[in-house]
Amino acid sequence: MKGQIGAYVAQDEAAANAASSSDLNSAAPIAGFPAPPPDSVANIAIRAAESYLGVPYVWGGASRGGVDCSGLVMLAYEAAGVDLPHYSGAQFDDTERVPLYDIQPGDLLFYGYNGDEHVAMYVGHGEMIEAPETGEVVHITPVRLGYGFAGLGRVRG
Repeated sequence: MKGQIGAYVAQDEAAANAASSSDLNSAAPIAGFPAPPPDSVANIAIRAAESYLGVPYVWGGASRGGVDCSGLVMLAYEAAGVDLPHYSGAQFDDTERVPLYDIQPGDLLFYGYNGDEHVAMYVGHGEMIEAPETGEVVHITPVRLGYGFAGLGRVRG
């Protein structure tokens, strides 16, 4: 599976060199699909999640004072008008499973049995935004698909 996304990530990274990572509207097609429109639920959620960059991880947190992984995702999609629960396993249940080759900005990456240990949001260009663990802050990092990866979920708005 890691080899599959590697090709798509490489395609995305080439496009990233031609476009500013802060300009979501100029994101290149991912895995042959066009980027979501600027006013799409996915892009609104991504922009909202990025507004939490640097906010500390706080277990159970769902505010500018601190967020946990599912709190970040919940708040991001709430800004886009979508209600999600504050628990990664429930978010896993409330999203549509999509294959890795169809990953698109705004999709959620779940980890642990049935996605109940961690959730992050794909932002494009092979990267995801997450609130990882105590002692860290919300940040953007390369997608991880190794041990513990449970699958992708797509939010329907």
